[in-house]
Amino acid sequence: MLFSNIKDSGSFYLPSDDLIKYGSSEKLSEQRKMRPSLMDSTMSSEISTSTSSQLEMSQVGHSSSFIKPDLDHLTTPDSRCSSRFVDKHETESKKEKVKWYEKLKEPHDTMNNQIFSFDDLPATLERKPITQYLLDVYRKEEEKIDFKEPVPIEQMTRFPDSTESAESEKDLVVYGEGYYKESMHLLEDQKINLAKLAILKCQEFGRNALSLKGFFIDKCPDLSILADQLVYLNLSYNNLSIFPPEVIILINLQVLIMKNNPIKEIPSTIEELKHLTIFVISFNLLTSLPKGLFTLSELEFLDISYNEIPVIPKEIQYLSSLNYLKLDGNELTTFPPEILKLSLDKFSLENNFTHPLLWKENSKNDAQTLKDLALLSLSQNELWKVYKNLAPEIKQQLNTSNLCEYCRGPLYGKGLRLIRPFDVFNNSLIPILLKVCSSKCFMHAESDPNVLTLLTR
Repeated sequence: MLFSNIKDSGSFYLPSDDLIKYGSSEKLSEQRKMRPSLMDSTMSSEISTSTSSQLEMSQVGHSSSFIKPDLDHLTTPDSRCSSRFVDKHETESKKEKVKWYEKLKEPHDTMNNQIFSFDDLPATLERKPITQYLLDVYRKEEEKIDFKEPVPIEQMTRFPDSTESAESEKDLVVYGEGYYKESMHLLEDQKINLAKLAILKCQEFGRNALSLKGFFIDKCPDLSILADQLVYLNLSYNNLSIFPPEVIILINLQVLIMKNNPIKEIPSTIEELKHLTIFVISFNLLTSLPKGLFTLSELEFLDISYNEIPVIPKEIQYLSSLNYLKLDGNELTTFPPEILKLSLDKFSLENNFTHPLLWKENSKNDAQTLKDLALLSLSQNELWKVYKNLAPEIKQQLNTSNLCEYCRGPLYGKGLRLIRPFDVFNNSLIPILLKVCSSKCFMHAESDPNVLTLLTR
C-alpha cells in the first residue's frame, strides 16, 4: 500500500516517520501546516531528489518491485533541524574519536597495584617556640647580607658640630655595642647579642625591669650598666647551667625569676641581694639550698618547687618575712621543727614523699653506740668536773655536740628520730622530724601533747 502510487505518478518517495506515525497523508499535511514553510520546502526537495536517484538504481540493478532505502541519506525527525546530508569523512573522524570518559578510565590492575611510598611525602617541620623561630628567620636574613669589614677607628666619620647643616648628618655613623648592625656577624651567638640589645634599651629608656625570658641563652650578658637601676629580672626558659654571677651585682634587685633552667646550685653569694623579696627558681636541678639564702631578711616569696631537694635546712627559721613557701615536686620526706617558727600564709608541699604510709620507713633508728651514750652521761651528770684528767680527745668530743630538739640538751651521734604530724599553715599532717638524745626523751616527745608549743618558742 505504501508503494502503490509509484506506478501512477512516475515518481517515488520514501514515507517518513510522520506518515507512519499519523497513518494518513491528510493528517500528515495538517501537521506540516503547523511547521515553518521553509522547512517543508527544503525537506520535500531533499526527499524527491533522493528517491529519484534510488528509483533509477533499482530499475537497472534489480527486477524486484521492492526498493531498498538509502539509509545513509535517510532523514529522521531528530535530524531535521540539523544538516540533511552527512559527510563520510566526518563520520569516520567521529568513529576514530575517543570519548572523554574513556580517557579517564584506568585499568583495574593499575589502580590495584599502585604503590604509595611514605618516603615521597614531605617531612613535617620541627615545631619551635616563637622566639626561636624569629631568631632563625633573623639569622637567615643576616646571612643574605654581604659581610663588610668594620671600618677602622681612624677612618670613622667625624661627628659633625651642631652648627653644621642637616645634610652632613646623613654621613654620621654611630658605633657602639648592640647598635652596629654589621658587627653582629662577629658574634658566635646572636642570641646573646639580642639580650645585649634588650639591656641597652633598658638602660637607654631608664627602665628598672628587664625580661630575658625565652632567649635560650647559655650565659647571662653583662648587667653592670644596670647595677643600681634594675629592680625586676626575669631569666626564665633559658639554658643557664650555673647561677649567673652577673646577677649578684644588682644591689637593688627585688624580684628574681629563674624558672626552667638547668641550674644545679645556688651560690652563697646570693646573700648580697639584701633587698630581694620574690625569688622563683622552680623547675631546675637543685639538690641543696645554701645558708646564704636564709640570710635574706626581706624575702617574702620563695618558690623552689620541682627540683631535687631532699632536705630543708633548719636555717629556714631566719626568713622572718617569709609568708609564701612553695616546695612542690621535690624529694622531701620530712620537715625540720624550725619551720614551725615561720608565719606562713601559703605553704604548698604536693608531690613529695610525705604521705603517712612512709613515716615509719623514714623514721627508722639504729642502736646508739656506747661511745655516744658515755659522752651523754658525762655531759648530763657533769662528770667532767670529777674526772679532771680526761684525755684531750674526749674533751674535744664533749664540746662537739648537737642540740636535742626536745630537752635542748647535748646530742651525740645520730641520736633517735621521731616523726610528729602537726596541722599548721592550713595544711594537715605535716610530718615534723624530731632528733632526740636518748630513749627517755623519745618517749616523752612521742606522748607530750604540748610538744608543738615547745618547738615554736
